[in-house]
Amino acid sequence: MSGLNNRKIAGKAEHDEIIDKGQRSDMARVIRIILVLSILGFGFVAFHFFNSTVESEILVSDHMKDFIDTVDRNKVKNENRLMIFDLDDTVFMSSQILGTPTWFYHMINLLQLSGAARHEAYEVVIAINRVVQEQVAVVPVEQATLSAIRNWQKESYVVGITSRSRDLAQITKAQLDQVGLSFSSSRFSCVESLWQDPDGDLIDGVLYADGNAKKDSALFNFVRQIQSCGIEVKLLAQADDQHHYVIKGAEFAKRHRIAFVGIIYGGALSSRMFDFAEAKSELLSLEAYLGTAIVPREYRQIFLNQAQMASSSGG
Repeated sequence: MSGLNNRKIAGKAEHDEIIDKGQRSDMARVIRIILVLSILGFGFVAFHFFNSTVESEILVSDHMKDFIDTVDRNKVKNENRLMIFDLDDTVFMSSQILGTPTWFYHMINLLQLSGAARHEAYEVVIAINRVVQEQVAVVPVEQATLSAIRNWQKESYVVGITSRSRDLAQITKAQLDQVGLSFSSSRFSCVESLWQDPDGDLIDGVLYADGNAKKDSALFNFVRQIQSCGIEVKLLAQADDQHHYVIKGAEFAKRHRIAFVGIIYGGALSSRMFDFAEAKSELLSLEAYLGTAIVPREYRQIFLNQAQMASSSGG
């Protein structure tokens, strides 16, 4: 009887040991699974974090060196950098008040206040501006900008952008020649050969957007097309005197997980004060030099009245 009990006890112990071993084995498997899932989970979180977080910095400055130094400190390789430079009042500026963007939009506003429709106002002022741009010399806003562009062009992608239409491409090229700069580069040969964009034209490394409303669209399409040519853009650097273009550039870069450095540049505006009376005087002097009227007869009275009002208010 005692032998039977001993065998039962031994059997129970063996059974308990088997169950214990099984439980320990199951527990080990559970721990391993938890560890694996934890590692995978951490890996996913880390992957998501590093791929969803990109550097983005917007500067507001009258000095281009602030932008240049910030871009140069960035760790992205030169061959993965795309630099975008607005032209008017960023790269170069009119040597007079006449021909500045401020003058251009002031003329637009004068016509619209006089009752002209928006399309009519733009049509008239664009025609006047074309003659002005052909005749009035431009100067660099800062020499540092030109030096940085030339240096970056050696290893990176640098493109100019403007709200001008392609009809002003030759005039724009002549103005760039005046400051000793060219955006033309063999680096853009693939993009230029495939270029299709109803909102802009790419000519000699300059994007012509044909209107402010299309400027950001032309830029974003350019980025997409340059990437389709096998160029991986990891840093988008943008310089513009208009804040909304820089902000839109930053938003675009964030959506596409591209690092961004932008500058809202006030170098040109801080270097001069807009004086309508002076701009009017310069326009009349240009007409005298050319021996012909630049402002159409039916619109001259509007500007003459405004000039007289400006002179009277000045004392």
